[in-house]
Amino acid sequence: MTIAKNLRMKNADITVVMVAILLSIAAGCSGTVAQAPAAQPPKVTVSRPVQRELVDEDDFSGWLQSSEVVEVRARVRGYIQKIHFQAGELVDKGRLLFELDPRPFQVAIDEAVAQSRSFEAQKAAAEKDVARYTELVKSGGASKQQLEKAEADAASYDAQISAMKEQVKRYELDLEFSRITAPIAGRISREMLTEGNLVNAGGSDPILTTIVALNPLHVYFSVDERTLQRVMRQRQEKEPDKVGALRERKMPFRFALDSDDGYPHEGVLDFADNRVD
Repeated sequence: MTIAKNLRMKNADITVVMVAILLSIAAGCSGTVAQAPAAQPPKVTVSRPVQRELVDEDDFSGWLQSSEVVEVRARVRGYIQKIHFQAGELVDKGRLLFELDPRPFQVAIDEAVAQSRSFEAQKAAAEKDVARYTELVKSGGASKQQLEKAEADAASYDAQISAMKEQVKRYELDLEFSRITAPIAGRISREMLTEGNLVNAGGSDPILTTIVALNPLHVYFSVDERTLQRVMRQRQEKEPDKVGALRERKMPFRFALDSDDGYPHEGVLDFADNRVD
């Protein structure tokens, strides 16, 4: 009995302790609770509407090509005496590129000038004969045929002088052509023939070098037939009264290289082929 009583007492003590703990917890919970700060109103971002024109865009693959490509060749026969450029550099129009040996051309000029002077001296003698025969014919000392021959000789020498003067001009032009200059401005290639080589005048002879123009550049690209018809129809609906060549319309386009971001370069359409693939 005593044991049971003790057990009941112990159970009662445990209950009291548990109640006390619960009361303590309840008392702690019944204290003042800290108030949370009031929520701030959300920030609102306002964007103004943007008004701009939207256009249809089509992408095509194309390639760049120089607007001018010149194959530099010799216009006269001669030996290359000196080269006045470095391979790959930029050259201006009219810059001296090759210099041929000028001595043969100068010799030809001097010979033609000397021959012209000889004809001038013979013409002067013939004119004196004409004057003398004219007086002799009047007095009967010479025949009319002699006078006519003297006049013909004077006219022949005059014609030969004129021809020789033209020959001198041609030789002087050959001397000028012995200095081969750049016909356009651009980037030059390497020299195909070095100093000391003989060059001939003609299209079958080796090219001395080439020059490509850098400004402007042409962009060529192919457009499929369906896209071309759609663009032409839209253009006609938008501008029915505007006619004329493509070059006159100044239609812009943008293009980019493989290394570019976006389409940073601008151009103007100025040519369309007369056939569609």
